[in-house]
Amino acid sequence: MVLHVYGDDKNPAIVLLHPMAVTGEKIYDLIGSRMKGDYCFLVPDMGNHGDDYGNYQSAESEAASLYFFLKDRNRTRIALLYGASMGAVTALELLKYDDLKIDNIYLDGAPIARQSWIMRRIFAPVLLRQKIVFAKGNYTDVKEFLDRWGRDITEHMSSCFERFSSKTIRCISKDCVRGISPVIPEDLQRHMYLEWGSRELYAKSSPKKVKKCWPFAHICVRKGYNHCEYMMKENENYISFIERILHPQESGL
Repeated sequence: MVLHVYGDDKNPAIVLLHPMAVTGEKIYDLIGSRMKGDYCFLVPDMGNHGDDYGNYQSAESEAASLYFFLKDRNRTRIALLYGASMGAVTALELLKYDDLKIDNIYLDGAPIARQSWIMRRIFAPVLLRQKIVFAKGNYTDVKEFLDRWGRDITEHMSSCFERFSSKTIRCISKDCVRGISPVIPEDLQRHMYLEWGSRELYAKSSPKKVKKCWPFAHICVRKGYNHCEYMMKENENYISFIERILHPQESGL
């Protein structure tokens, strides 16, 4: 893991954890750089992404690295812990460190529920196939991604996929189907927001798991959207909602 810091270290800290095939710099560009207010953004590149050229091992090891970064910088108070997809798994692993003081949590496309044995078997081959498709550079083959995220993000993801090792892909696929639901205290659940697109895989079972494990958490399912699609297509509204989480008194959230 390589940690990037944007903004004054004296300002409230926001942790941004990127999804698969999106670098820390890109997730900061999509979210952090467009937010109003003064914050210190702590934005890692996880394994095999951005400035980290090692293999991705696991969300658990990424969370451990981030935890020690935070401890070393004396940044154990986090105004917002944000994670998307693979980043959401790492965020949930980070919640196991109970000496961190986290005020708010926002997770997009989090794989909370364990997937079926069929999905666990085929997910890695599906991702390996995506790597092959992206490597061809023929965007006719990735029209689904262009429609979902646009050319800029699709080209960015393509460059990330091209450098992924097979080990990285297998380890990411394992994290994205195993399911994770750590114990979260009630007071933090009340400041926890999770969203999915109605058309994505995780929307079929994860919200049900959330209602069972964290009954006080807030759930949003974006009708008609796919995995992390709302972030890209409705970016202004997406960021506005994050800002409302940080300032609930002003927004009535």
